[in-house]
Amino acid sequence: MADEVVPGVFVGGLEAVQAGFDGSIICVLEACGGQPPNEQHVPVLMPGPEGAKATPETLESVCQAIDEALAVGPVLVHCGGGVERSPLSVAWWLHSRRGMALPDAYQLVALKHPPTQDRTFWITP
Repeated sequence: MADEVVPGVFVGGLEAVQAGFDGSIICVLEACGGQPPNEQHVPVLMPGPEGAKATPETLESVCQAIDEALAVGPVLVHCGGGVERSPLSVAWWLHSRRGMALPDAYQLVALKHPPTQDRTFWITP
């Protein structure tokens, strides 16, 4: 299931892709297999000595992909379950593009997409 967070920006898991989302799709997983033609791969987490972390640079790459996709129509940002990576990506987009405080952005994402789990602790400088 994909949930619309703000007009045109959806968050969800792999099931939303399999259901045939009508728009652009951004996969933020480390590896995406069997991608449909309307999907691009922009991983949000990078491996590190203490485990995978998101950096402002990886998050900015996702934001740019969202901006480009949104310019032509609706966009779905997805990860495996739609619980951690994709909500983090959309919350960061709201933070960087809409000027929302990150906790407020996460609150909005969680309101619209209840499975959301806050993963701000994944962000490293």
